[in-house]
Amino acid sequence: MDKMIPTDLDGKKIFYSGIENLVRVEENLHMHLAKPEVNLSHVLNIDGGLDLEPVNPVDAYFRRTNQLAPYPDDDRRIRDYEKVMSSWSKECSKVLAIVKSIYSQAILLELRTAIAPAILNNGSRANITAVMNSVRTRWGGYTPAKSTLSRNTFESTPKFTNCSSVTAILLSLRYEIAQRVMWSDLPNNVDHRFSETEKKSLLVSLMDSWDELKILHTRLRSPVVQAAMTYDQIVAELLDAILPLQEAELMSLQMSSDRSHATTSSSLVAYGRSGSVNRFEAPKLPSKCFNCGKNSDGHRSNDCPEPMCQWCHTVWPSVKAPGYHHNSVCPQKPERLGKSSPASASRQSTVCGNCKTPGHDSSKCIKPICGNCGTIWMSSANPAYHHFSKCPYPTVSQLGKRNNPFVDRQSRAHMTTLHDLLVQESTEQDSVEHGWSDDDDEDDSAPAWQRNRNL
Repeated sequence: MDKMIPTDLDGKKIFYSGIENLVRVEENLHMHLAKPEVNLSHVLNIDGGLDLEPVNPVDAYFRRTNQLAPYPDDDRRIRDYEKVMSSWSKECSKVLAIVKSIYSQAILLELRTAIAPAILNNGSRANITAVMNSVRTRWGGYTPAKSTLSRNTFESTPKFTNCSSVTAILLSLRYEIAQRVMWSDLPNNVDHRFSETEKKSLLVSLMDSWDELKILHTRLRSPVVQAAMTYDQIVAELLDAILPLQEAELMSLQMSSDRSHATTSSSLVAYGRSGSVNRFEAPKLPSKCFNCGKNSDGHRSNDCPEPMCQWCHTVWPSVKAPGYHHNSVCPQKPERLGKSSPASASRQSTVCGNCKTPGHDSSKCIKPICGNCGTIWMSSANPAYHHFSKCPYPTVSQLGKRNNPFVDRQSRAHMTTLHDLLVQESTEQDSVEHGWSDDDDEDDSAPAWQRNRNL
């Protein structure tokens, strides 16, 4: 809703035609100006707090107007005042427009007749106050008709029936009492207020219809007790009496809300388990066994019942056949892969760039071989041993020519012997796959330590 249209806490437009309770109307107006989205309550400053109205530097203007010697800060004070006054005037104009919008057309017409246009149409705190005071004096004052209406409203106040009715009725009584205080002019002996006895007697009589207040009503019904207390003290005692009841109502509402939420959640779960689609569950995709490739029964490779192994491509007549092993414990499965998926296995399987065997990286190779310079040692404890990654001799990719520093017969002998030992440790499958057969012709693509075995 437009912030220039004043509304009360219930969202109803604030309106005054001359017979409504002006105290209530002006309080609703001040609450509207104090809303965060409006933020104009400081213009009227009804609470007497920090006054933000700019202070006119009269002395500085006087010296400037009369061409007197200015003080050092006169120009700055005038400049700051005019800058702040520009924003203040805009805010006052908004408040004046809001104030005039709550009055009826008849009141506005009389205001135009009784108040000068310079006051009625120019936004300032003084002009806004003048307009509101004029309405209080002309339409908000005491009349016999208003007094009768006020008394009828006061005496026809409904009984207390619950906590909510207590707070609402006490607020309505406060407005009626405050309106009669506004009508009164005590210095001139004009008193239209409700008497203290009237107020206390009415308030106590409102408690007799609610069982929760029976004890309090019985005690306060005594004339002696009422005489010893003021109206405000009875109101405070009444509010203290309903405080535990208010807390009990809040707890009941909270528990009811929790049960409703639990019922709603159960209904959603039941709906999801029925034949309808459950929008809170993601659709489940069919799983496929890596070992046998079937997905009809939804089993995984670790639980595959088929007598076959995808790793070594072996099929047996049954799982009891000699040599059968499950695909999860296949001896040809690389150890570093463990129980990873086939897709990750294909990505993770590597071939050592040093010894050309699969299952480990060249940086972790522990064989006493240097595939860079083609040297083989009996063990890595040999003083001349160096790791593949720290070879001090140039490679083919670096200089285009390989130079083997170990050309004597003894070096060639122990290199060939170690090569034979390493070949014996390798599986037949590895030998076929990587071309380590002794009958193969020597080529540059073979590991350097293979080409050096015939030196």
